[in-house]
Amino acid sequence: MQIVNLSCIPAHLPVIAAWIHDAFWQDSSQQVAFIEGLLADHLADTPIPTTFVAVEDGVPVGSVCLIESDMAERPAFTPWLAALYVRPANRKRGIGSRLVNVLVDHATKARYETIYLSADEQVALYARHGFTIIETDVGSRRLTIMRHKLTKGKQS
Repeated sequence: MQIVNLSCIPAHLPVIAAWIHDAFWQDSSQQVAFIEGLLADHLADTPIPTTFVAVEDGVPVGSVCLIESDMAERPAFTPWLAALYVRPANRKRGIGSRLVNVLVDHATKARYETIYLSADEQVALYARHGFTIIETDVGSRRLTIMRHKLTKGKQS
């Protein structure tokens, strides 16, 4: 298995968009095409937004995004780990952890000081990767907000 930037395998964008829609946007009025439009911005050669894809035998099996903001309730927090997803058939093999590690490494190299995420489950997974809880019961979905202070981020 390898983890590559979506910009290197843009043909897989529709698959990633469908995963994100089904896992995180299914209850909204947005269609998959909306997510495809958002992900199109991830194809540029910029540190943010970006998407990393776990690929096995040429087939995507998981993905994770680094985006500017993921919660209207917390606009000052940036950037965010978002939309971590691993296909059900490929779970429990460490793919999610590898995706988180690659994203944290990317954010560190891009010289960010902190990254944030919101979670309704998998809090223990993120804690194992250095994220700490900073708020709970946020927003209508009562999400947990976590942050990871990066060791090689920008110098103040």
